[in-house]
Amino acid sequence: NIEAAAHCLLVSETIRAHARAAGYALGDSSIVHPGIDPTYLERRPDRSWTWSLLYAGRLDERKGVSDAVLALAGLPEEATLTLAGAGDQRVSARLRELATHRRLENRVRELGMRPRAELPEIYAAADVVLFPVRWEEPWGLVPLEAMAVGRPVIATGRGGSGEYLRHEQNCLLVPVADPMAIAHAARRLASEPELRTRLRAGGLQTARRYTETGFNRAAMEALTQVAGGRQPT
Repeated sequence: NIEAAAHCLLVSETIRAHARAAGYALGDSSIVHPGIDPTYLERRPDRSWTWSLLYAGRLDERKGVSDAVLALAGLPEEATLTLAGAGDQRVSARLRELATHRRLENRVRELGMRPRAELPEIYAAADVVLFPVRWEEPWGLVPLEAMAVGRPVIATGRGGSGEYLRHEQNCLLVPVADPMAIAHAARRLASEPELRTRLRAGGLQTARRYTETGFNRAAMEALTQVAGGRQPT
């Protein structure tokens, strides 16, 4: 029972706000943001723009994956989208049908679920990473992982990710469910190398603030405080 807990550790202010709005009396609570594997922060070279877009995560309409696909319609024919993630077979089928209907099928590549060890290089092979979530995502590691490998992010900023995403500082923010806004943002990145450089620098700075090591330390400090200074076992 969450209301019986002496102290609640929550992953974002978004979750805390939703819990309170749902009528939960949280009492004492702390925010402990999840973080990325530090190996993502290994330095990787920048790359020339090749119109390679990446969507990483579960293939789920709440995550705006169809908006990522439809954004291709507003981009040059050489633009491609890689989908790195799995989902319900019905969602995958609908995405293929959508791509075919819009004559985009040759520009969308499905990688399926990949081992986590492969993800840094998958991010690094992209020019830009899309995070077009429609729902109130509890947190959102994908933008942080992309930033850590030096890739710019186009996102909606819905939910927890809005707590660290800053328009024109570490990402480009777009309206929810607006594929053409995603396309416009991608065109800006393609034509403005100085913008890519600025977002890369801001993104790396942001990613360094949210690591697994920092998460573990903050969680342990909070638990130690609740335990009256005794180290939790």
